[in-house]
Amino acid sequence: MSKEKTLFEKLYEGADSIKKALKRPLAERSMKRKFQSAYDDAARIIDEEELALHNEREMLHECDVNDLLTSRRRIEDCITLQENIKKEYLEMFGEEYSCS
Repeated sequence: MSKEKTLFEKLYEGADSIKKALKRPLAERSMKRKFQSAYDDAARIIDEEELALHNEREMLHECDVNDLLTSRRRIEDCITLQENIKKEYLEMFGEEYSCS
């Protein structure tokens, strides 16, 4: 029984076999770095927005509810983005994304 190919393998098959053999590991590492970068950017935004929420809450007398809600929404959007990155990574490479 043959192993089902990942999306990355299917997409990469269009290249010449020699080029493919030489460049595939580089292309795959490059794509994985792009996924890592996107995930890390979302994590950075989450951290920034959680800090903003904390700071807003500390100043109760000057607290802007719209700022609180905007920060909460950005956090939720970034969490959703990270979930989608994990799904795309699994589909592209056939392995679970690890946040390391």
